[in-house]
Amino acid sequence: MKTVLITGGGSGIGRQFCRLFAADGYRLVVFSLMQDELDDLALELQRDFPSVETVLVQKDVAQDGAADEVLTYCEQHNLAIDVLVNNAGFCVFGDHVAVDGKRLESMLKLNVVGLSQMCRVFGDEMKRRGSGKILNVGSMAGYIPTVGMAAYCASKAYVNNFSAGIAAELADYGVQVSVLCPPATQSKFMATAKGDDDTGKAVEKFVSGNMFTAEDVAKAGYKGLMAGKRRISVTPMLRFSMFMMQLFSPDMLANLTLKQVKKLKAA
Repeated sequence: MKTVLITGGGSGIGRQFCRLFAADGYRLVVFSLMQDELDDLALELQRDFPSVETVLVQKDVAQDGAADEVLTYCEQHNLAIDVLVNNAGFCVFGDHVAVDGKRLESMLKLNVVGLSQMCRVFGDEMKRRGSGKILNVGSMAGYIPTVGMAAYCASKAYVNNFSAGIAAELADYGVQVSVLCPPATQSKFMATAKGDDDTGKAVEKFVSGNMFTAEDVAKAGYKGLMAGKRRISVTPMLRFSMFMMQLFSPDMLANLTLKQVKKLKAA
């Protein structure tokens, strides 16, 4: 039986990943910050996939040393991880100088440091074994320096580029690394990111149009991962959009978002 470890698996895209892997008979090891979400997930999985083995653990994977602790937990419970899905992450809306410093630090620790550490410890295990898959959830926002979510976009640019780098490092050792780059998605993202200043409210409007469902995003990610793709978009049109965004300078893209945010502020 193959085993998948999913971070942030209690809701949104992560929860949909749980369902997709369960449908293919994987044993699920799910880490989430919210115990109530894990409790609800347990009921859902027991109802819809009663034969699937599940291990649900409440833990903040952004804390110092968390990745090593997760690895130790898996080793103590004889859980050899075949697939790692780094899905946990969140956003903070608002002018960078106005956002809460603790929230900002927590976001960067989770989106950047926590993900990197999970790739380090489990990537090493997979390299030693000569097989494994890692799927990091990046974002299309990583291609667009956006006013009102500057640090989030930078953190996802890191994920997008970091994934490409370690994919090349690990390819010769039988380990696949992929990055999923979704657009705005219907999930807890908006509620968690909500900002109190005018910029935060305007950015919320800016990113909330034409949102994809978490189910559609997870399906695209799962299909791309299993097909061996390194960079995964939700639709062919969005893949083309990612290509086009790389033709413009970061300064130009940031100024374009500034114009849109100003319009929404004035509306």
